[in-house]
Amino acid sequence: MTGDLWQSILARAAAAAPLPLDPAEAPSPPPAVARRPGSAAGTPPAALFPPAEGDIAFVGIRVRRRPADPAALATRLAAIAAERGTWGIILSEIGATGLERFGLRVEHLPPPGDDPDGLALRELEAFWNLAIVVDAEDIAGFS
Repeated sequence: MTGDLWQSILARAAAAAPLPLDPAEAPSPPPAVARRPGSAAGTPPAALFPPAEGDIAFVGIRVRRRPADPAALATRLAAIAAERGTWGIILSEIGATGLERFGLRVEHLPPPGDDPDGLALRELEAFWNLAIVVDAEDIAGFS
């Protein structure tokens, strides 16, 4: 990722939000992907350490409730990504998160009760080769 990409995300992190004009559409289900085996217990996932210059580690950020200030969270995620050479994939359990307008990748998960086995999350972990999944509430700047 280049500095220009992070600049464009940060430029969209304005406090003013546009009015939602279009109704939210139901997300299509993610494609089925074979699950890769994880790393051994106590060993950091290899995906956290990109093997070649320019490769990126993908990190899942699970959103279970709409952030009070999506611009602040988007700014924090962009800063973390630029500093650490990672890219955050938003895993939304609530539909629209308010983070879409900043250019962040948002994947939609079914509500927890609709997918008790977590199949959708496992498919997205495999598809994106997610190094780790963290809750948005655990990221500083989430209100």
